Amino acid sequence: MAGFSLTAVFAAAFAPTIAMCAEASGFLQQQPRTCQIGEYVNCFQGNPGMCRGDQCCLAKSGQTWTCPSASVDHAPQCDLGKAYDCTPKCDMSRCDGCSGSVCNSCREEEQVECCMSSKCHGCSGQQCDLCRQDHLGECCEGKSPAVGMCHKATTPPPTCQVGQSVDCFQGNPGTCAGDECCVARSGQTWTCPSASVNHESRCDLPKAYDCTV
Repeated sequence: MAGFSLTAVFAAAFAPTIAMCAEASGFLQQQPRTCQIGEYVNCFQGNPGMCRGDQCCLAKSGQTWTCPSASVDHAPQCDLGKAYDCTPKCDMSRCDGCSGSVCNSCREEEQVECCMSSKCHGCSGQQCDLCRQDHLGECCEGKSPAVGMCHKATTPPPTCQVGQSVDCFQGNPGTCAGDECCVARSGQTWTCPSASVNHESRCDLPKAYDCTV
C-alpha cells in the first residue's frame, strides 16, 4: 500500500497513552514549593493531608512522616523523616576552609541565623528584633555554648508539673498554665511550657521550652 507507515500507525494508536505518561512524568518531577518553618503545607505532594512545623503526617501505610515545614529533617516523635523538604537551605559558605572546633562553632552559628531568619521571614525594624528574641532559645536548642549568641539561651529550664502556672518564655514577661497558648511579641502563639502535649492544636507553635517532669 502506497504511503503506508507502520510507525505512523503505531504512533496514532498509542498517542493518548504516550501523552498521559508524559503528563504523569511531569507531575512526578515537579519541584516542591518553598515554605517557611512552621508553615501550613501538604504532607505529601499530590496526596491529601496537611501539617505544619514539627508535627507528624500519617501515611496510608500507618507510618508517620515528619512534616515538610518542620525545623528538623526528622522529628523524634515521627517514624520517618520528611517526604520532601520545602524549607530554605542554609548557606554554610562562610565556614569553607575551617577545621576542628572552630568549624563546628561556625556551622552552628550559621544554623542559628538561618533558623531565626526563617522564623522571622518578612519582618522589619523593631518587629524583627522582637521576633529574633522570641525565637533565640528555640533556635539555639542543642547548640554548643561556644556559639556566642546562644550563651544566654542555654540556661536549663526550670521543672514544673503539668498544668502549673509558669513563664511563657524564659527571661520574657507572660505566664500561662496547662494547655493554653502564649502570645509572643511577634504575634505568634506558642504552647504553654506546662501543657500536657508538646504542641497544643490551638497554638501556632509548640513549646518554647518544656519544663514538665
